[in-house]
Amino acid sequence: MRFSYLRSKLPQYKDSDEYQQQLSRALHESERDTQRALKELNNPPVLLMALITTNQSLVANTQTTVHFNSTVIDTGGWWSASPFVYTPQEAGFYRCAWRVRLVDSGAIAVGTSGVSKLIGPYEFSDILNGNGTGTQITSGGAAIIECNGLTDSISVSALLSAGSAPAIVAGSSSSYPTWLSVDYLGRRAL
Repeated sequence: MRFSYLRSKLPQYKDSDEYQQQLSRALHESERDTQRALKELNNPPVLLMALITTNQSLVANTQTTVHFNSTVIDTGGWWSASPFVYTPQEAGFYRCAWRVRLVDSGAIAVGTSGVSKLIGPYEFSDILNGNGTGTQITSGGAAIIECNGLTDSISVSALLSAGSAPAIVAGSSSSYPTWLSVDYLGRRAL
């Protein structure tokens, strides 16, 4: 009689076939969830460096999308070189890091700003000013963002607030001063 309350709360089955169907369904759902979790652990989506291979000209004081046209590793195949965006197809948190090297033909004045922005579901930016003698400014940062797995995309934009021939610096086979990297961290706990 001690467990009569518990027994009243347990599902009651009219026959063993109904019980077997319910048990089978529960086991299949559990196996599916386990397989998905293991797949995420063994093969997380990663974009290891989107790069630009030729300098990209800018119009002074105009925020412009960085035209990353090459990737080192894109395990999910989610990078698009046409609109220059990474669109994660797995909902969850992503660690993003970026760096943009801006250059001008002459010294970048003290009052001239170089700005790079990580653009996703929300924006993060880094602003640096010229020193009056150097021709380059390197701007970048890192952030964790949450994407919905459907429409949220990640890109980088940049601007140089003044200059005669502003550009984004491309890399060579051994050094890439302008890049974007994205790592999947996981989903929100239920």
